[in-house]
Amino acid sequence: RLFSVASPLRASKILRDAAADGGGLEKGRCLISTDPITPPARSPALRFALAAAELAYNTRCENVVLLDLRERSPVTEFFVLATGSSPRQMRTVVEEIRDLGKKLGFGAWKTSGLETGRWILVDCVAVVCHVFEADSRDFYDLEVVWGDCPRVEWRKELGLPTAVENAADSERR
Repeated sequence: RLFSVASPLRASKILRDAAADGGGLEKGRCLISTDPITPPARSPALRFALAAAELAYNTRCENVVLLDLRERSPVTEFFVLATGSSPRQMRTVVEEIRDLGKKLGFGAWKTSGLETGRWILVDCVAVVCHVFEADSRDFYDLEVVWGDCPRVEWRKELGLPTAVENAADSERR
């Protein structure tokens, strides 16, 4: 167990309380630090991927998924997958993602599919964003193809309500 406490006095109180409770904190099983516990810093690619996922959601894309490919792919770190409602809306989302990438240092290297509007891909090298129309997303099913990659709970990472909490929001859209 790891405790982060503001002062050494607080640390000694934790140890005294544990001893009084029957020694719940055995030697070697507890680390007490007066330094604050800070989560590991997010990589720039993860920050961009999270921002792109949020942007897609905020521009009315559905079923936004963020896959972590860092341990599985030698060419990219993250996939952002989203389903658009129309070719026009999908193009708008893609243009906004390209603008966001440029601002955050992840300018688009390649964009494809703008002509057909069924599957638009924005390759920002470390982050690849896929915006599908519903039938194409079902047909190509990248979540199954890359099924061994962990999903990043992007809403949780950004401190937003989870998908279940957003169900009422979706109905109102």
